[in-house]
Amino acid sequence: MAQKMSLGDTDQGLATAALAANVTVKWDTTAGNIVVCGIGDIPIGVMQEACPIGRTGTFWRWGRGNRFYTLATGVAAGDLVKQGAAGAIVPEATVTTATAATIGQARTATDSAGNAEITGTR
Repeated sequence: MAQKMSLGDTDQGLATAALAANVTVKWDTTAGNIVVCGIGDIPIGVMQEACPIGRTGTFWRWGRGNRFYTLATGVAAGDLVKQGAAGAIVPEATVTTATAATIGQARTATDSAGNAEITGTR
């Protein structure tokens, strides 16, 4: 199960595809449905645990100041991060420069499980 590190609340949505634990999600174009985030998306949350297609899944709501243990690729502690492909968080091109795509900052580096602690900045 995904670990929400501090603050925030949960929400739920109907999975339009199978969703893995710790991936970022966004609302779909059909009300109440959630899908995995893609490159450049702004997440609404991080899945608490895996959810099969057609089932209701619970996610931690993304928000400024909230800290999440989430899927991350190539992130180092202190990096400014953005949304990457397939629900993973990736470093900004210049990890010390915020852009319009910046969604947080890494508290830890990507670990052996492929996750990092990220603090939401928006």
